Amino acid sequence: MKNITRKPKPKSLVDGEKKWKSDLVAEIRKVKKSKAKKKPKIPDKFYNHYKQDDVLVALKGMYNGCCCYCECLIGTVCYDQIEHMRPKRKSLSEYPELTFDWDNLHLCCQKCNTSKGNKFDENEPILDPVIDPIPVHLGFHRTPNGVFCEPISDRGETTRAHADLDREDLIKRRLEVYAKTVETILEIASERKKNGTKGKHKAQTALRALRSLASGENGGLISWTLEKWKDVIE
Repeated sequence: MKNITRKPKPKSLVDGEKKWKSDLVAEIRKVKKSKAKKKPKIPDKFYNHYKQDDVLVALKGMYNGCCCYCECLIGTVCYDQIEHMRPKRKSLSEYPELTFDWDNLHLCCQKCNTSKGNKFDENEPILDPVIDPIPVHLGFHRTPNGVFCEPISDRGETTRAHADLDREDLIKRRLEVYAKTVETILEIASERKKNGTKGKHKAQTALRALRSLASGENGGLISWTLEKWKDVIE
């Protein structure tokens, strides 16, 4: 995971959030008052108003098309989904009021979204890339078999477990990214050792290019690797 900056609230939410929330809350109250032995299900139409084109476009821009949890470029692993960090249907009494809350919406891949489902730990909640300092809670651990997430806090562990961030495909892909990043770092270090302005300029250009990758796919891992190898390139 990596930290990102939230974009302004999309127009559809600005215009519709208040009414959608009011209609949903009213429907929930009606269901709660029902005397039927089996409570009727709230129709999806009361929940699904957040699925607006401008909401998805804004989230894709926020995350550069990558999943908020595993950081994979979503088009390469599965379809993108709009994630509710606090689940909208954990129960009729929790979180439905946040169904259309812009601050509760994130971009997620199907695999992470399916793994997380309706899980939410009130005491040690899953990390929010917008407001929580990710490197304080979650790092990485390299092994010959792959690069694993390394929780630094209980919230980091919640995030790793709920989104299943050590899936086999992820740890293998991270190892490839780590190896490529280290290879590039060593090339930069080699260029810097060369005499003359040309070598130093080439190294600086390559380093800027590498750092720019930290905003995209596996950016959290790239940033972590750069920090671990900073003595080599600085």
